[in-house]
Amino acid sequence: MNLTASLISLFVLTLGLFFLQTQLGWTQGRGSEGNRGGDRSDFKPVISGRVLDSLTGEGLAGVNVVAVGLRDSSLRSGVSTDAQGRFVFTLPRVGGYMLQCTYIGYAPYRMFQRWLESQSMGNLLLAPLTTQLGSVGIEAQAKRIEQRGDTTEINASGYKTTPDADAEQLIRKMPGITVE
Repeated sequence: MNLTASLISLFVLTLGLFFLQTQLGWTQGRGSEGNRGGDRSDFKPVISGRVLDSLTGEGLAGVNVVAVGLRDSSLRSGVSTDAQGRFVFTLPRVGGYMLQCTYIGYAPYRMFQRWLESQSMGNLLLAPLTTQLGSVGIEAQAKRIEQRGDTTEINASGYKTTPDADAEQLIRKMPGITVE
């Protein structure tokens, strides 16, 4: 083999290795850009949806919507819904989360899911909590004596007497008054 053939073979071999290395590097880089088989650790899914009252179907404003990481509870993200009950927020990274919606007067909504990509959750329904209260009784003791300026008012209903008592018996029970 002469020198020219050896140089041509070496050049073709070098050129082939260069193209192979470039191709491998390019395909590995595509994995983080949306190929499901690649590394997605830097991808942050966007979650959206709407929270509605399960009875009326109206959007609920001010509902707390929070996603908490299942493996690491320090991974959390969330927002409050807008006036129509809509929400949009970004998760810290892909993975398993518990989505929780809480609102005063409604039962909490919880859902466990693994998010690998951005997703609209659609309508999430919160059920109102209903509590039947018993009767309410208000008891108060009437003021017996009240001082208003230079006048002292005495409330007769503040003193217990027998049903057939007369005014003299009532006055005898009042402090500061003597009957002769």
